[in-house]
Amino acid sequence: PIHIYYMFTVHGLKGSQPIAVLLILVCFITFIALRALSKHLEASR
Repeated sequence: PIHIYYMFTVHGLKGSQPIAVLLILVCFITFIALRALSKHLEASR
């Protein structure tokens, strides 16, 4: 988040957008992986 803010203040919205999208994708993939892991653990009980 700090790097996104830095890029926004230095380069504007165009500079911070790719990093923000990358952060959102990483968070989304992590959420999906944790959800799948939780379902897998519930099924094995």
